Amino acid sequence: MHVDVFVYGTLRTATGDRWPTIERFDPYAQQIGPLGGWVLPNRYMFCGAAIPAVTAWDTVDGVVVGDLYRVTLTGFRALLRYENYPEMYTFEQLTVQSLTGNQTREAVVFTSHHANEFGDYVPSGDYFDHLTHQGGAM
Repeated sequence: MHVDVFVYGTLRTATGDRWPTIERFDPYAQQIGPLGGWVLPNRYMFCGAAIPAVTAWDTVDGVVVGDLYRVTLTGFRALLRYENYPEMYTFEQLTVQSLTGNQTREAVVFTSHHANEFGDYVPSGDYFDHLTHQGGAM
């Protein structure tokens, strides 16, 4: 059995050596579509101290950019531990869309009921844009 997981922050592959990417938790993870090729509509992301969190509540105009992976159940359990589930993050099954808008998929998204306590709202919805504007190195 596998789980599709939408990753929008530090688990994204392009972060390189700065943080552990999803492959560390599941060496059998399979990328679905291009990196940065998926969006989560109707949500906001907040970042503080280089830690992002997506809101657990719907918004009207928010969008979060990310990657989509298919992970094993063992890998998903490792992600739950890493995300400090359920104390820091919980998860929801949500619909994500391809950037081109021609595909939708159901995926697990790690969310937070206190995402606004994580810091500043990220207007672009892309964690990498936030790092670039904050002077963070990848």
